[in-house]
Amino acid sequence: TLIILISDGVADISLKNTKLDGWIEKEILKINTTNPQIIASRLIEKAVSLTDGIVHDDMTVIALQVKKV
Repeated sequence: TLIILISDGVADISLKNTKLDGWIEKEILKINTTNPQIIASRLIEKAVSLTDGIVHDDMTVIALQVKKV
């Protein structure tokens, strides 16, 4: 099970450009790994690229993998 927490700095990117609605879900579906570090890094990289490198708010992504013991 994966848990992904995203700050408003990442989530609100689509508020400035409605063509980006659903970009987070689409990006998660493209990621072909369950490695939390890779998932978090790719989401941050995509968020920064969508803002042309101009970050207006903090951008935080925390990805956790929960394993049953």
